[in-house]
Amino acid sequence: MKEEELQYRAEKVAAAIEGLEVMDAVEVVGIAINISSKKDKAHALINIYAIGKMIESMHAEKGVIKLKRDGSLSFEIIAGKEKKLSI
Repeated sequence: MKEEELQYRAEKVAAAIEGLEVMDAVEVVGIAINISSKKDKAHALINIYAIGKMIESMHAEKGVIKLKRDGSLSFEIIAGKEKKLSI
């Protein structure tokens, strides 16, 4: 796909989540991926790929996602012994 087409589509996604709280934006994108996955099963991997690209862009070694017993989520990006991101 050409860069112009990628940009056009990305702007449509951005417009769909603009102004939303983070978790609402996550829900919108997640639902869209689920809808798309019904037509192309590989689209179910988009979220995992996005996390991988974020880790790669930070030159990190791993990302750790934990679901706690209370249902909350924690996420860390780690390079060596240094935490580059912790949420």
